[in-house]
Amino acid sequence: MQLEFRAMHYKPYVGTYNLVPGRNYIQFALEREFGAPESAVFQFEGAPAGTTVECVSGPCVNNKAYTVDKFPELPLKDDGATLLLRFNAPGYRTAMTSFQVRRGPNAVPVLMEKAPLGK
Repeated sequence: MQLEFRAMHYKPYVGTYNLVPGRNYIQFALEREFGAPESAVFQFEGAPAGTTVECVSGPCVNNKAYTVDKFPELPLKDDGATLLLRFNAPGYRTAMTSFQVRRGPNAVPVLMEKAPLGK
């Protein structure tokens, strides 16, 4: 039986396998396409004016706060990692979100709650 495996930014792989009744273990390796992104790039959607974002945990470049338009690219060893991000903005409560990132562009929704008056 021929099976084809595909993933974004990888060359497709077609292999021929002899399948038997029961459990079959299928081994294969995908090769990255030339020019495929090696880093995650971020676009923060819905962020209030003056929002800063900080990578708290995961494969962070560092733990510094950046404005949403200056957040650095994140080199990734594997295509997929989980980041914990902290958002701060004037007049809003601090927000935290866990986000699954991939190599290439990542659109991150920013949901923040207005702070009570006087806070």
